[in-house]
Amino acid sequence: MHKSDYRPRLITLEDRVVPGTTLANSLDPSLMLTLGSSLSALDRELLSTGAESQVADLGRANVGAAIPAAVTGADLLVQVAGNQASGSLGNAAIGLGTANMLDSSHLLQLQQGFGIHSQGATVYDFAIVPGSGLIVNNNDQGLDGRNPPTDFYHGVSIGSDGTVFAAQQDDPIFFRTVSGGGSHFDLRFRMRSDMNGTFDSSSGSMSVTVAQDVKIDSMDAGGFDGTNCSTPVITLNFTTNDPSGNPFTFDNQGVGHGTIGDNIFGQDAIPYGACGGIPGFTDWATAINLTFGLPAPAGTNHFWLNVQATPQ
Repeated sequence: MHKSDYRPRLITLEDRVVPGTTLANSLDPSLMLTLGSSLSALDRELLSTGAESQVADLGRANVGAAIPAAVTGADLLVQVAGNQASGSLGNAAIGLGTANMLDSSHLLQLQQGFGIHSQGATVYDFAIVPGSGLIVNNNDQGLDGRNPPTDFYHGVSIGSDGTVFAAQQDDPIFFRTVSGGGSHFDLRFRMRSDMNGTFDSSSGSMSVTVAQDVKIDSMDAGGFDGTNCSTPVITLNFTTNDPSGNPFTFDNQGVGHGTIGDNIFGQDAIPYGACGGIPGFTDWATAINLTFGLPAPAGTNHFWLNVQATPQ
């Protein structure tokens, strides 16, 4: 089998992709690849006919399906916009001629994985600043943002069509330490799904949906199980139409300010035994549920976030 020495290079993707377009248009080989003068007839044939490959999550380089050897052998060098470093995807392959391989949310994940802003979209860090709060079972939990900010939703993309998207992040949105009974407990408020929603630039209204939980750990509570201790996952529907909400406004630097909230969610209790304990003495899940008032039925809770949206 002929093996070309040609190595295609993926160049800057900025202004190449409009959210919602299909991959065939988004990753046009005439736009995306610097072919060089040594392109062989076999190389051209492969590129013009398309490789029947299947792309999963390029952020994790999970590439499957049958990939022709000539394509598999190519190292795709990625030039990240705004960054001098380049990385190699090794034997990863991109199906150049196949339409409808990625929907718009997957495309945004791919772009954000490479630090790329698509045409017509702006990517923000949503910082949670003072003026935020959390009420559970009619009890104020004392949670608020900080100045300077330490709590974030990262990589929130707002498209020109009003689409809001942020990939699930590993970093907690909030990290707090509380004390009780002579022990210390670390609380991590985590995203458990991507964020999806809409934004109306004319009114400043925004609505987003995201699944979250709270991971709890302790280094000094006897018999504590920090591996399995977390609140059941809930879906939050944040909106500027919340009683504490405020529409977003943007200054001349492109920084936005607004408040989104959800006052209709419920929160189940942590299952008995999930957080460990001392047999015959205490069950930590029960103690945590009593401390925070869980379970907390819908109508007794309110979570609102005062957001400072800073362009990346």
